[in-house]
Amino acid sequence: MSIAGGLPLHAWFDVGPSDLLRRHASDPAGVATAEAWLRRRLEREVRQGITTNRILVGGFSQGGALAAWFAPRHTQPLGGVLALSTFMATNAPLEAEVQAANRGLPAFVAHGVRDDVVSLGHGRALRDRLSAAGLSVEYREYDANHTITESMALDAAQWLTRRLA
Repeated sequence: MSIAGGLPLHAWFDVGPSDLLRRHASDPAGVATAEAWLRRRLEREVRQGITTNRILVGGFSQGGALAAWFAPRHTQPLGGVLALSTFMATNAPLEAEVQAANRGLPAFVAHGVRDDVVSLGHGRALRDRLSAAGLSVEYREYDANHTITESMALDAAQWLTRRLA
């Protein structure tokens, strides 16, 4: 059974109802498919002349989980990772998989303190795991549910502007 009770919806990968509590995806094949899509997209940008250190990956909820899973493992240096109201996509040992090119990678992690979909504890755990893996994490909490507030969007935009200056 999925988190949506089997209802069709757009998602990067399937997550069962108790999987968020265990902080891992129930659908490793889905995570791998989403990661392959993201890798193809990044490679397309590189073919168009964008250097990888000017590419930032990010997202909200599952998109943020995918970005946080993908960026540290990417073999070329990226510009940063943005992870909003999210969690670590799988329970794999992130610290052992961070590529040298992305040690110290800037990360903006933000979470709503009233998030009723992905608990605040998951956001804090993601912050801690990314920090322990050697990323340079800027972490913020907002008075919000599972949403992107105006202040979160403004802070993320300022962070992105600093990364791309």
